Amino acid sequence: MEIYVVRHGKTEFNEKGIIIGHDDSVLTLEGVAQAEEIGAKLKNVKFDVVFHSELGRAFETAKIISSKLKQVPELISSKDLMEVDYGDLSGELKSEVIAKFPQYHKDVFFVNPNGESFVQMETRVLRFIKTLNRNY
Repeated sequence: MEIYVVRHGKTEFNEKGIIIGHDDSVLTLEGVAQAEEIGAKLKNVKFDVVFHSELGRAFETAKIISSKLKQVPELISSKDLMEVDYGDLSGELKSEVIAKFPQYHKDVFFVNPNGESFVQMETRVLRFIKTLNRNY
């Protein structure tokens, strides 16, 4: 089994320096172009399934990439593939959060207020990959 991991294309919140997490933001024109470019690079790879998080930006990126492939695979969403849950920090400017929480994005064990840490997200994603290994 081969797994390709792709992050969603650039969003409006990314451009503004806003922390997104489990919130959503639409892809920018650049984000759409990024997804199209990845799709073109992967066009000859046969994918049985493309998994994406439940977030609109991830679904849109997966849909664009899949449309460029020679054989369009099934698209399946999974909550386990969600970005890290930034909790109360979602929607805040990254620069302001760094001023309040210097450990933000430096300490993988830092639990975002009412959210999760990067280690907790990693556990969630690895659990998902193990299910892929069993099912595929």
